[in-house]
Amino acid sequence: MRKSTLYVLMAVWTLFHLYLAYNRTICVDEGAKHSYISLSVTEALYRHMSEAAPYHPGEFLLGYTSAKVLSPLQVPDEISTRLPAIAFGALSLGLVFQLSLPLLWFSFLFSVALTSFATEFLGYTPLIFGGALVFSWFQTKKLSPKLFYLNLAFGHLYGICAVALFSLFKKDWRKVFL
Repeated sequence: MRKSTLYVLMAVWTLFHLYLAYNRTICVDEGAKHSYISLSVTEALYRHMSEAAPYHPGEFLLGYTSAKVLSPLQVPDEISTRLPAIAFGALSLGLVFQLSLPLLWFSFLFSVALTSFATEFLGYTPLIFGGALVFSWFQTKKLSPKLFYLNLAFGHLYGICAVALFSLFKKDWRKVFL
């Protein structure tokens, strides 16, 4: 697939999911995260880390920062807090569409799970991104250090573990970390 076609596809997917995010009410699971936005960063991180959930602090910080940066522009919380999840969804789509597996393209493009997760202020889209990163690495035999560090800094803990486990199986971890 040509890069220009891929970028157009990712842009259309992103716009469609921004529309879905705007029209989706904030669910119960997102409620706690939304209440943290009114707090200071340290208090919000303290509350976030005191939950028994596998959310990486980087995931929360992306949503928190997005909400704080976009609030002066009067962007609704439904979009500002969910924007990082939508971005991770678009990146996952981009990773998968660079592979030569049309069946996988179709399943990602119309994935109900990806659509559902991309329109929530929860950290599940970075988990799908971690899986797409591992699958891309397995297929292409190369890993982008920028995407690896993006996953490490802001990804879901299980996605980070999947990449780390795969790197141990490949015995390529030195190439990634060094």
